Amino acid sequence: MGWLAALGSFVSKAVSVVGSVISKVGEVVVEGAKKFLSVGVEILEKAVTIIDGVAKAAGIIEPDQHAEDIGDRAMRADKKPEDFDSINGYIDYLKKDIEGHTQAELESLPPEERLARKAVGCTVLSKAISEKKSLDIPYDFWETAVKAGLTALEIDTFLTKFKASGLEPEDFNKYLKKELEFSKARKFDNAMVTAYKELEPEMTEEEITEKIIGLKQDG
Repeated sequence: MGWLAALGSFVSKAVSVVGSVISKVGEVVVEGAKKFLSVGVEILEKAVTIIDGVAKAAGIIEPDQHAEDIGDRAMRADKKPEDFDSINGYIDYLKKDIEGHTQAELESLPPEERLARKAVGCTVLSKAISEKKSLDIPYDFWETAVKAGLTALEIDTFLTKFKASGLEPEDFNKYLKKELEFSKARKFDNAMVTAYKELEPEMTEEEITEKIIGLKQDG
């Protein structure tokens, strides 16, 4: 149990770090970052990869930028998201007006400091993705995506299809757990099939169906 206790202490320290910058990033970002930290280090690290990928695909951040960098800038900024008309306007401010640290500088920080920055960055980017996609994406959606083993490209495509079909990301977890009513589950089925036809055009419809069934079992 020793390593588990150490891991819990590590996350607790990161939560404290996040709480200490509430005057910098605002209450909404702090609460979101704490939710990301609550899922544990392993899931958060995988969520970072997915969120980075979706944010890059949406043109929110550049190919060489990432959640930890955005979180680091946010924690040193003089303005908060609520000072802007949009979260993407806030991110533009962070990228243009707040000087970034090098990767080596970030890697030199204590582990809890780095984890806090990743959680803050994930929160900011998740909100920006919601804004870009015109979808309400709850924080636990990313946990669902990680546990289902989905990639950033899959998630980016799914979100586009969900929007086109009038589906809400908050129902995705229920869909994978087979807890949705038949009519809504059917709409998800159709959206997923359409997504995979775009993602993997060489797959047959039967293979796509098997892949989706596998996601439901994993979910």
